[in-house]
Amino acid sequence: MRGKNLRPLKGKPLILYTLESLVQVPEIDRLVVSTESAEIASFVRVRGYEVLDRPEHLSQPESTVSEVALDAVDQLGWRGDVGVFQPTSPFRSVDSVTRAIETFRESGCDSLSSAVRTNHLYWYERNADIREAEPLFQERRNRQFADNRVLVETGSIQLIRSEALALGDLVSPKHRLFETDPSESIDIDSLVDLERARFEMESGSVVFRLRANRQIGTGHLYHSLALAEELQRHAVTFILSGCDDQIIEMVRASGWDYEIEDENLHELLSRVDPKRPRVLISDVLDSSPADVLPAKSLGFRVVCIEDLGQGTEFADWVVNALYASQVDAKTSTGPDYASLRTEFLALPEKQVKPVAKRVLITFGGSDPSHLTERVAKALAANLDCEIRVVLGPIAHRPDLPDSVAVTSTTESMASEMLEADLVVTSAGRTVYEAASTGTPVVVIAQNAREATHTHLKPESGTVFLGIGSLLDEMEIVRVVRRLLDDYQLRQELSTRLRSSVDGRGTRRIADGIDRLLAEWPQ
Repeated sequence: MRGKNLRPLKGKPLILYTLESLVQVPEIDRLVVSTESAEIASFVRVRGYEVLDRPEHLSQPESTVSEVALDAVDQLGWRGDVGVFQPTSPFRSVDSVTRAIETFRESGCDSLSSAVRTNHLYWYERNADIREAEPLFQERRNRQFADNRVLVETGSIQLIRSEALALGDLVSPKHRLFETDPSESIDIDSLVDLERARFEMESGSVVFRLRANRQIGTGHLYHSLALAEELQRHAVTFILSGCDDQIIEMVRASGWDYEIEDENLHELLSRVDPKRPRVLISDVLDSSPADVLPAKSLGFRVVCIEDLGQGTEFADWVVNALYASQVDAKTSTGPDYASLRTEFLALPEKQVKPVAKRVLITFGGSDPSHLTERVAKALAANLDCEIRVVLGPIAHRPDLPDSVAVTSTTESMASEMLEADLVVTSAGRTVYEAASTGTPVVVIAQNAREATHTHLKPESGTVFLGIGSLLDEMEIVRVVRRLLDDYQLRQELSTRLRSSVDGRGTRRIADGIDRLLAEWPQ
């Protein structure tokens, strides 16, 4: 890749990553840049670095690093230890260089090079003509369990004694490998490598502070888990604040790192690496300044999710897919930011049946107003249809007639909705999930707050009846009967619902968080 050493990487020319890290290593006595490029020579000289002109005959594609290093030693008359640090390794750490030099000096070796261990199943081809090969691994195991003794040289750090280099090679008979973390091993030789480096360099720490319980529900949990999947290239961890034991177990089962907030929030956040870009995603319903300011004081960017509290004043970004709020430079609202679980993406087209027979009732993770029991009993007593109830993970089990099928476990809620002719649910994220399947949905709010959700508008295809505690059961029965009997109306609602949400909301939020991390100060 032509001119790669001066290509910008997160706003800084590539070569500067090496130079700025090496000047921080006390063990390095003299730092010299060997180059045949007048442009590079001028660039580094003006920044105070010493330059050594590389002869033309050592600037050819076939020239080796060993030859260049030996020429530099000869020109400088250098008699001490020699280090070669290629400028295409921007992730090389000061700590690794320091430890490599210590290892080199203490081990008695004459040369050393950095390497990373690989768990791939490597083979050695003894005869290329007949593809005869033998394994370079002891036992065929899954990569995560392999313990291969195969290492790959990275070229990031190469050390040698000058008398050993005089023999013409950076690798001496007494050579040692210095194992580094794979995160430091990226070597930029192509545009693909450069893009990978940009991707890795913009990764940071993402902390979800989550509050979910029987009273609040589980929508915040499912939203955070879906968003965490989109942000998994970053270091993701959860802080669980006021969560029920079942919620804690669900986070544990998801595989993400987590901590229980049983101490000062500032103390928990202070453990996050201060050298990395970092974002706190606050999903605690209505935040207060005390929920946001500890993170801001530690240099975090803060993103508030579904939040109408005063803490949003101090946030960098507010995302309210469910709530109407003032749209400004730091607030995003509406269905474009509706977060869907993976099972609700790329679904087949809904087949609306002329004769409707199945009603699915699901009132979220906790159903604090016990709407499931009221609605299921009313429909079972007055309608001739199949009624299926899916309970949330922390909802109480209602006392229902034997004719009602009840389950608290389902392999796929998306499949349940696709197979239903009508969904009756509360006013949370389940409405967006039903919309993604194209299944007509009757919405009953658990409380006054839910009744303010913006996705309950008739033009989006939902049939919103109001707050559950204010509704008469027979009004619910009347609306459900009308929808089951009206094929054309269900078709129209299905079309409106499918067009109201595009399934890219989680990705949009993740893209916004990625931008916050990428804009982190150098």
